[in-house]
Amino acid sequence: MFDKVPFDEKIFDAVVRDITKNITSANITTSDLNNIEKKLKREIDSKSYTISDLVIVITSIKDNMSKRIFTKNDVQVVAKEVKRLKATEEVSKNPFASLEGLSIMDKFMAVFTIIFKTIIGIVDDFIVLLVSIFIILNLFFRSNVDSAILYPNNPNAYPYVFFDKFGNTKQTFLTSSVETNLKDSEDDVFLDTPAFFTSDGKYDIKQNVCKINDPYGVTMEGENNLCDKKIATDVDLKDFMNPITYENLNFFARKFMETNSEKTTNDLSLYGMLCFVMLTININANGSMQSVDSFFSSMFKKKPGESTPLHSILFVFFTFLFYNMFQNTKYSFANLFAKLFPFRSSMESKNAEAVDSFVKLISGLFSPFMVFFKFFFLFVYPLILFHSTFAYVNYSIYASGLFVKLFCYLGVAFSLMMFLTHFGLMIHSIQKKNVTIDAIFANIIKEFIQLINVGVRKLTSILPKKNLEGMTSGLPSICNFKEMFGFSFIGNILRSIGMMFLTPIIIILFTMPTFVTLYMTFDITKSVTLDFFKYIKILICEMKQFQNIIRAFFWIIVAREITQYMDKPMKFITIGILICILGYDAVKNILKQTLQENKCFPETNNNNNNNVNINEKLSDLIMTNINTTNNEKNSSTSSQVYTPTINEIGQRGLKTLFSSLTGGLV
Repeated sequence: MFDKVPFDEKIFDAVVRDITKNITSANITTSDLNNIEKKLKREIDSKSYTISDLVIVITSIKDNMSKRIFTKNDVQVVAKEVKRLKATEEVSKNPFASLEGLSIMDKFMAVFTIIFKTIIGIVDDFIVLLVSIFIILNLFFRSNVDSAILYPNNPNAYPYVFFDKFGNTKQTFLTSSVETNLKDSEDDVFLDTPAFFTSDGKYDIKQNVCKINDPYGVTMEGENNLCDKKIATDVDLKDFMNPITYENLNFFARKFMETNSEKTTNDLSLYGMLCFVMLTININANGSMQSVDSFFSSMFKKKPGESTPLHSILFVFFTFLFYNMFQNTKYSFANLFAKLFPFRSSMESKNAEAVDSFVKLISGLFSPFMVFFKFFFLFVYPLILFHSTFAYVNYSIYASGLFVKLFCYLGVAFSLMMFLTHFGLMIHSIQKKNVTIDAIFANIIKEFIQLINVGVRKLTSILPKKNLEGMTSGLPSICNFKEMFGFSFIGNILRSIGMMFLTPIIIILFTMPTFVTLYMTFDITKSVTLDFFKYIKILICEMKQFQNIIRAFFWIIVAREITQYMDKPMKFITIGILICILGYDAVKNILKQTLQENKCFPETNNNNNNNVNINEKLSDLIMTNINTTNNEKNSSTSSQVYTPTINEIGQRGLKTLFSSLTGGLV
């Protein structure tokens, strides 16, 4: 906020004093600060500062305030922290402004500070660029993985059921959410997944492993049981699939089996309904995501090592898009860290600055996760709400309990209402000027909180609004039978019971889809933005297809940094460092060197190895042939010593050399 105007400590203190003077309540919010701002603007003629100064100070306090409800003391603490940070920033802009009288060590530290900050700044930008590139390469790499592997939606296959190959007579993890019995009310509602049996009535291990645990035949267990491979892929799927064990079963599937296995229609409970609904919406939402992934993966479809003009265009477009998106939000993780861990305010200035620098440096690694998390959350949440309506309807058919059925009907109504509300808030947020992912997500969360507050106020408004007169006036009021058994008293009791009954139901209905959404969103986001570290070497080698483009981005970023420092103090040192970085890359070609170190050019390495010391290899081959020829002649005739001619030596030596160089083709 202060970048374009010089920081004046006296003006800052004057604004803070006026703000604190106008705080009359014990607890205030940002809206109260806005009211104070409006009041001070009306009185600006009598102040020593301008409206611009006032807006800057109040905005900086609101941006750095981690609490939603705060006190006057909190405002003073935040203002002190803002002042400290701004003073540090002003000094760091030109550390050589007042070097006169300083020791040589202090001057050296000042020079070192600006060099260090320049390097940290450029490294920060490079981290954002590299993360953007790896995410795009990961999307290319994931396009070779079938969507059914990434988003499984078969309720009769792993990870929703599990066949234990060691349980020949009984299976406890095969209870299916779709195989049901609706004819016999005295039998179990949810049945086991259809399985294969041998002639003696035991489970057929091979058939069931191939059908239930590994229906696509892509895991090691499937290969051991000779399962048919139904999905052709050029990548190793072990990085995309967990080992097939009971522990790795879907979380909601395990809870569903615990609560609904071997239960009749009369035994189905509310808790079992919650587990069934969460499992069902998870499976069906995965089916929807599978269709979306299949659509977009066709655009990114690229075999490892393959590159076409279309892939290059997509790479340039998404690199530019992701880099700018992550660059604008690269400190979101750092801001979240500061709010969650406000211990920085109690640290010394140097230590706090070091912590801030480190967190901001690694923030570029995790901020893309937060951006994608918000995007997928906004996309997945309406899918969850849509599928939850059908899950409630299905369970209302299975259960016979009146309370469970009533809960399911409320769930249908609530899900439809939230579905429409979500889309309404989305449209309302998009219509605003600021349409970034962060802004849309923040607006929707804010609107949801406001809706919840309105609902709570309406619920509490139906409680009896009586003062404490009855308690202070003694027993006569309590012993008034007309008042106790009148309509107003009974009505208040009924309203209170109704609120006590509806409040936990609404909380549960709101929490269930939110929990499933968070579960799925975290898993999807992690697979796109973080899981590529498991196969980072493969993606590094994939960079060789776009190495010229990546290097061009590298140079553009450095050149942009140079232009940004043109009008700043000590620009010659900063620009000199950046030019040295470009010069080093021009000489070394850092990217190509990295690819070679990761053995991404095996053909080049082989050629180099074969072309090194050819004279020595030729001499060795000639001597080998001489010895071999002599041995052959000696074995054929012991009385005669054969001496090969020069032509024979040359022909045999060259023939052997070319054979070794060409892999036996010559």
